[in-house]
Amino acid sequence: MFDITFIDVPNLEINNSGELNQLLTNYYESCKKITQKVTGYDVMEKPFNYTLGLLCLSTYIKEHGYKVGYINMNTDGESFEYIVKNSNIICFSPMTITVDCIIKLINDAKLINNTVKVIVGGYHASYMIKELFASCAGLDLIIIGEGERQVINYLDGMELSKILGIAYRNGNEIIINDSETPLEENQIPSPDFSLIGSRMNMFNIHITTMRGCIGKCHFCVNQNYWGRPRFVPLDRVKKDITYLNKNLPEGTLIHISDNVFTYNKKRFKEVARVIDNYGRKFIYECDTLSSLVDEEVVKILSKIGVIKIHLGFEDCVDDILKMANKSVNHIQNLNAINIIAQVSKNICIYAYWLIGLPGTSKNTIEKNKQEIKRLLLENHVHIISPKIFIPYPGTYFWDNAEKYGINILNFNWKEYERRFPPFPYRLEDLSSEEIYEEFKEIMYMCEDIYRNKQ
Repeated sequence: MFDITFIDVPNLEINNSGELNQLLTNYYESCKKITQKVTGYDVMEKPFNYTLGLLCLSTYIKEHGYKVGYINMNTDGESFEYIVKNSNIICFSPMTITVDCIIKLINDAKLINNTVKVIVGGYHASYMIKELFASCAGLDLIIIGEGERQVINYLDGMELSKILGIAYRNGNEIIINDSETPLEENQIPSPDFSLIGSRMNMFNIHITTMRGCIGKCHFCVNQNYWGRPRFVPLDRVKKDITYLNKNLPEGTLIHISDNVFTYNKKRFKEVARVIDNYGRKFIYECDTLSSLVDEEVVKILSKIGVIKIHLGFEDCVDDILKMANKSVNHIQNLNAINIIAQVSKNICIYAYWLIGLPGTSKNTIEKNKQEIKRLLLENHVHIISPKIFIPYPGTYFWDNAEKYGINILNFNWKEYERRFPPFPYRLEDLSSEEIYEEFKEIMYMCEDIYRNKQ
């Protein structure tokens, strides 16, 4: 019998066999070829993903002596009934677009085992507490924010009213307790990779060396949810890399999931030494902020095997970036990619782009099209990843939608996917249909440039 089992639904399969699906298929294949051409590595996207937060929770819970179960619905869905029958508690961590799927799983679980307790945590649950309870009769407990302490207190049998950072039912009333404080750095657990075990090579592998974010972007929930940046102890980073070194083949691509990997240069150098000493058989990709890119940083990244650097451009119009509370402007982004190109010709520069941010108009989208085209044709950026801006619960834009001219049309959570229509909002000057058409045009332009480069 498992004390607690994590039921992982890391993504939702979008059934779209139309024009956009084919476009995305071609786009991803072209991106793969561009990456190979720039870096020399044939990087294969693995078929499966996991939720990193659940793996970290597992380590923390096991350290307190409890027995943890795990199934990934993409790989172990046939085990759902067995695992529910043999668990005291089941736990989910939905993204916004997976909420409806998880509510169905909760209802199914209660039919299989009406005594099983159901916990839900993560971004969406933390900010849509009353709505989630109202839509899911089988839900017993919501974890608000970072969840390690809350889960242990619940497992230990602490009285619900005394557990900080949870919400629960008391008859017809929803009780929301005061917030729990974030973990100290020496308490942050490593992910429990043993949960995916012998199938590790089938999963896209992520590690993290910090929690939290320095950014306060209005479209992002990370800073609100995780709080101030906190560093994972170096011995735990070493432990993670060493474990992966023993269990994955040479050349595996590992994504360093820190929001800003180069945030603190002294600490960044210490992590780089750990990777250099224990993880040289792998290649890496990372995210960082343009204002934290310099020649020394890029040299270190190149030395430890980073082949792709992700930067958040989002838009090329500074007024829109200011409205989104981005801490960098377009000139800083351009300076960063110039530094990367000068220091290393074999690092793939990957730019995130958001279509439809507040302040967007037909005119600003046209400026973005021309800038995207220039950056790709002149090889300043190798890959641009356009997505539709979505106002997600917990973000500043969600909480202040009216102020920024965002008309949220519905709470149909499956529509909160960032590439497949229909989309759940419109702007003052653009409908969701117009934003989608502009997005498709940008995607076609990128794909055409990629194909010609090949």
